Amino acid sequence: MPASIVPPAKPTPITITLSAVGDCTLGAGIENGFDLAPFDLMMIKHANEPSYPFSGVLDLFRADDITIVNLEGTLTTATEPIAAGKFHFRGKPEYARILKESSVEVANVANNHAGDFGVPGQIDTRKALLDAGVGVSGNGLIDRRIIRGVEVVNVGFTGVRMTPAHVKTDIGTAKKPNNVVIASFHWGMEGTHEVIDIQREFGRLAIDAGADVVLGHHPHVVQALEIYQGKHIVHSLGNFVFGANTNPKKLESMVYRATFILEEGRIKPGPHKVFPVRLCAQLPCTEFRPVLMEGQAKQDFLTWFAGENEKLAKRPYPTVRR
Repeated sequence: MPASIVPPAKPTPITITLSAVGDCTLGAGIENGFDLAPFDLMMIKHANEPSYPFSGVLDLFRADDITIVNLEGTLTTATEPIAAGKFHFRGKPEYARILKESSVEVANVANNHAGDFGVPGQIDTRKALLDAGVGVSGNGLIDRRIIRGVEVVNVGFTGVRMTPAHVKTDIGTAKKPNNVVIASFHWGMEGTHEVIDIQREFGRLAIDAGADVVLGHHPHVVQALEIYQGKHIVHSLGNFVFGANTNPKKLESMVYRATFILEEGRIKPGPHKVFPVRLCAQLPCTEFRPVLMEGQAKQDFLTWFAGENEKLAKRPYPTVRR
């Protein structure tokens, strides 16, 4: 009799875990008029320990494969702000180590404060991040990295770069069946939980172009999570380590955790989880150190968030203007 033919074993699925948080300003607005901004004073108080601001969530970040933040501002020694804008955010270039020592792998710079100090500020910020070992993505900058054999790509959009053509091209060019593409968008209205039509339009456009998850920020408060084609559009992650505001309107925010599974040569979405956080103990915020919520506060946030998600899911989708 012929020897039995044993079929080859299927490859073991590979899981990639992402953590994402929203707006982070490692410094303050120069309009505040401080010789040393509150964020600087906090760092001095804690012996300039770079991991301190994220220490309340450090275990979460260390347990994942990739963490991405929205870096809302610059890391530069430039002193001449651009004319446009009411506030101009700046931190010390050495603060890039805060991200590195906090297990943050990628900083998105597609936002309305990345250019607060013009081209010199943008160059300084990118150099500071890359020198510290932190990837940079957004507005044409693409971060690519290999995690356990899986390519993970970060792209980001805002302003003149947030057009259907750019979104389709940047995401479509990056996407492969066996890689993960993370798309960040700086969009929406500040200070409101309401998701506006352009967010839904571009979020779905990004998924259709190949994004595996869409991460939103700019409103400074948490907004609903939408499921489209089985993938997540997180409309706003809210504030996080935000040194530019000692009196935020909302102290509640979150860490978004997602998993992606490579199986039989294709990426599919895995389980996700939301970790509620409180930005500081009380107002005014002088300790820019988010901590995980516990007990009733945690449950109240999750109940509210589920309600926001349900309301958005029931809302009619706007007329597409692509």
